[in-house]
Amino acid sequence: MKYYGRTAENGNKKRKKSESCLKGRKTAVHIYCKSIREGFTMKEVEVKGTEGGKLTIALRGDIDSGNADAFYAEVIEAYRANPADVVFECGELNFIDSTTLGTFVKILKNVKTDGYKMTLKNLQQKIRKLFLICSLNTIMEIE
Repeated sequence: MKYYGRTAENGNKKRKKSESCLKGRKTAVHIYCKSIREGFTMKEVEVKGTEGGKLTIALRGDIDSGNADAFYAEVIEAYRANPADVVFECGELNFIDSTTLGTFVKILKNVKTDGYKMTLKNLQQKIRKLFLICSLNTIMEIE
């Protein structure tokens, strides 16, 4: 068995690999996982609903590696409830990172598999540039 932490030579007891050094405290990961299970909704994602055969989802604030999984879960849940073309309203979206770009591609794969399209509208110039640099405008619609 591997041990981590301080050694017994200096009077401190060792901790087994499987033992938590947090001693029951909740971490961000614990809170995040619990919130997903309990139907937590992100303030960055607002599902506007389906109208005219299009599922409209408004995005705002920052979506990055810290909340990309929750973003994906919320969008896919809304999409599975009402399969349709997906339109992201991005006028209030301030920041994304590479994880978010990958998440958009993951969402696109789900949508295209079912024969629907995905569109991003009103992207800020700095975010639009990221999509263009990565040539994502060739696989998804950007308006």
